[in-house]
Amino acid sequence: MKSAISFLTKTVFCAAVMCAAACILSCKSAPKNSGADGSGSNQITGQWQENEMSDTVQTGYFYTGDELKDFSSAEVEFKKESGYSKSAFGLVFGYIADDKGKLSSYIRFEITVDGEYALYGVTASTYTDLVEPNKANTAYLYETSSVKKGYGSVNTLKVTRNADGTYNCFINGTKMAENVTPVKDSVNNLMPFFSVGKKTQEKLPDKPVRVSYRIVSAN
Repeated sequence: MKSAISFLTKTVFCAAVMCAAACILSCKSAPKNSGADGSGSNQITGQWQENEMSDTVQTGYFYTGDELKDFSSAEVEFKKESGYSKSAFGLVFGYIADDKGKLSSYIRFEITVDGEYALYGVTASTYTDLVEPNKANTAYLYETSSVKKGYGSVNTLKVTRNADGTYNCFINGTKMAENVTPVKDSVNNLMPFFSVGKKTQEKLPDKPVRVSYRIVSAN
């Protein structure tokens, strides 16, 4: 089974450590030409980065974490404790950003606590489903046994880059896609992200959105 992804159009510029964006826009979380530690290299702490959203003004966005520069392989663990079950989390990579960090084009590889995943590319306002191509200009969530269902479950997403510049995507060690073509003129960078649903989907502030991630390895 599959279900269409609901795309939003709100926009906000980068702020502080975490940055918010619309589903067709995003922003960097590290300075230009720097790695996850701001030094130009992808140094990994291996510590869980805990995130909580409880204000209704934070709804309708996705939030990005540490930026990994010019990666050949990146493996990240995710854990969602609460929040709208269809609000996905995962990796955004191979993107084009302006000087303010807004993304006009990118690839997203994501999962939900309901045991679904999606892989799609965005170029301006055009969406390309990379699991099952369609002409509907949208992307879908697909059920898969590779995702560990439920709140609190730890899932590992991995993206590797081939010598020809294409990408392979894995969930908990299972290859979900291979030879994914990058967005034209994109940079080979990657960020973890998580989404916060619309105000009508989330139950803020009573039930905050809680999502954690941990960068296991990157090179």
